[in-house]
Amino acid sequence: MSKFNLVRTSTLFAVIPALTIGLAACGNSGGTQTDETITVDGEEVNLGVVIETRQQNFKTLGKSSKSISTAIKTGDPTSADVISAINTIEDLSNDLETWFPEGSGPDSGVKTAAKAEIWDNPEDFSAAAGEFQLAADALREAGESGDAGAVELAFGSVGKSCGNCHDNFKAD
Repeated sequence: MSKFNLVRTSTLFAVIPALTIGLAACGNSGGTQTDETITVDGEEVNLGVVIETRQQNFKTLGKSSKSISTAIKTGDPTSADVISAINTIEDLSNDLETWFPEGSGPDSGVKTAAKAEIWDNPEDFSAAAGEFQLAADALREAGESGDAGAVELAFGSVGKSCGNCHDNFKAD
């Protein structure tokens, strides 16, 4: 088991089979192609697929954030599309820690922007992930309120929590 408790690996494992088939069909390894496996909660999983899944989840977060940012700039941060993007961010925030199982860091030999500090300082990473989750929860609540000002303010907090993780746990 990893240094920190991976409490929600179900999302990771639910996405891995579909992503594996999709990557094989497209021939797109994203720089993470490997035959190596790691053990997560007693299951052998392909290391490249774990990292690719993590990267795809972050791309989804980025797209959702861009959608919200654009809507704030155009004055419509409570549209149905924005609420959908907010819900995506909140849903993904709940599982963020599970995207980093032991053995999927830079020491694995597979290309990743994740710094070793994630595994070297799991309490700090868990705290940062928790801050992101709280900010995402507040953003969802703001979206549900229909208050454009509250959405903008809460989105700023999400951005700060993202920046905190990027500064401390993502390689440039």
